[in-house]
Amino acid sequence: MNQARVLVFAAMIAGLPATALAAPEVGGFAAEDFGAICDRLAGSPDDPDLGRQGTWTSAISVATAEPACRQAVKDHPGERRYLYELGRTLERKADAVDALDAYRQAAALGSGAALAALGLMYDEGFGIAQDSKTAADDFQKAIVAGSPLAYGDLAYIYDHGELDGVANPAKAFELYQQGATAGDASAFNRLGTLYQWGRGVTRDPVKAEAMFRRAIESGDPDTIAEGKNDLAWLWVEIGKNLSGAEAMAADAVAEAGDDAYNRAAYTDTLAWVEHNLGKDNDALDDEERAIVLDEQSTYDCRLGDILAALGDKEKARAAWRRALSLNPPNVADEPDWNADAIRQKIAGP
Repeated sequence: MNQARVLVFAAMIAGLPATALAAPEVGGFAAEDFGAICDRLAGSPDDPDLGRQGTWTSAISVATAEPACRQAVKDHPGERRYLYELGRTLERKADAVDALDAYRQAAALGSGAALAALGLMYDEGFGIAQDSKTAADDFQKAIVAGSPLAYGDLAYIYDHGELDGVANPAKAFELYQQGATAGDASAFNRLGTLYQWGRGVTRDPVKAEAMFRRAIESGDPDTIAEGKNDLAWLWVEIGKNLSGAEAMAADAVAEAGDDAYNRAAYTDTLAWVEHNLGKDNDALDDEERAIVLDEQSTYDCRLGDILAALGDKEKARAAWRRALSLNPPNVADEPDWNADAIRQKIAGP
């Protein structure tokens, strides 16, 4: 399909009225219309520059959004919002080089959303050398520029001790609170986790559950799925409503989409719920699925526990040994990780 026809299709998807298509200049549409198309197809709900509901990243259609946003950037080279939206589209396409370029141009024009996106790429090492210090600097600038997401992104760095190797959950809690107040729904999941384990704040399972429910009510598909997963894990940890936890975890798995990392994490949660319900054959199948998707030390540890419950001590010891051979988890992600306890299981009868 040539560019003109793609742009026509993009305009149809964007739902522009027929009156907006007067004075054709490119692909049968007026040049000024492509900004509206780009906003509709790739605008972010978390971008203060957009000022209205946008499109979640997982819902961006690259085939239609990319040509529309490229044309919008061409027609309005000084408009940072279109550069940022082009960057979102290219990141969805996994084109890290061009996404970085678009974000940098938008950030140079003062886009807080683009600064937050740049910081995340540096923090994750996506298309560029991983650099937590540069990421933190970008997140600080993004906060000043009005990005609600940047609070949580910066909080994550403090929570995981990425700057100096020392976790600061109290600082993370403060930043997550600010992010939630600023409109970042995903911050509720992290606040819930901090309340659940008493990191940076007094442990309070009731407040943790309230935070996870706020996340589930957010409207953001990724935040909803994570909230369901986290609430399921909380209920297992405190021994509450295990049948409800199983349903929550199953929903999270179904809603993970094509994200292998999240699907693995949510499947691991489902397996652990099933184990606590005594459904160890189901738990074994799901834990093995999680490991195929993304092997983690904690998954192998739980696999060992499930195998031990099924009476296969040799395979259980092999799983526990694999768990110890892999990189240990960050305490922010797995506060109850205990290598000594795993060694005792291996040495046991």
